[in-house]
Amino acid sequence: MEGVSLKTGNLSGANLSGANLTGANLSGANLFDANLTGANLSGANLTGANLVAAKFFGANLSRANFSGANLSRAILSRADVTRANLAGANLNKVIMKWADFAGSNLSRSDMTAADIGSSRFFRADLYCAKMRNAKATGADFLKANLSQADMTEADMNGANFTETDMNLADMTSADFTNAILFRAILSRAVLTNTIFTGATWTDGKIFRSRHHPPSPADRGVRPKSRAYHHAYGGPSQPYGSQ
Repeated sequence: MEGVSLKTGNLSGANLSGANLTGANLSGANLFDANLTGANLSGANLTGANLVAAKFFGANLSRANFSGANLSRAILSRADVTRANLAGANLNKVIMKWADFAGSNLSRSDMTAADIGSSRFFRADLYCAKMRNAKATGADFLKANLSQADMTEADMNGANFTETDMNLADMTSADFTNAILFRAILSRAVLTNTIFTGATWTDGKIFRSRHHPPSPADRGVRPKSRAYHHAYGGPSQPYGSQ
């Protein structure tokens, strides 16, 4: 079925497990509750498709286009979603644990209450993504873009935010217990009631406060460091310029 066109087709409840749909055109298709476990949809076009409750467990979704698609309550656990386009996609209550989203575009996607625990988002673009009440325990956001993302009440326990851009992000009441925030950019982020217990900050020290980053003196951060200006306001300096 490689390269097949099923545009606007009705495949609701279809069993396509293990199918080869490389480069297939499924834009606008109805795949509600379809089983695509282990399927190969690399490079497929699923723009605007109805993928509610669809099962993509262990599927190859690399370079696939899901922009504007509805994946609410879908399962993408252990899927390869590298370099995929999920801009503006509905990922509400999606289960995608241990999935790989490296280099993917998830800007303005709705990940409300999604379970993305232990997934990898290396250099992924999550600009303005809605992540309210999301569960991202142990997830890896290394060098990802989370600027202006809404992480209100999200569970980020043990997640890695090394060199992650969270400029203007809303982290109200989010739980960053034991998170790694090495060189993370928190310029103008909303940190109201954010929990940082046991989190590792820029200089490798541990937060002593439950709801706020430690003072620069507690962290041993030098007065003109990037971390100081991002956490406490002031002009931004390039990394390494002290």
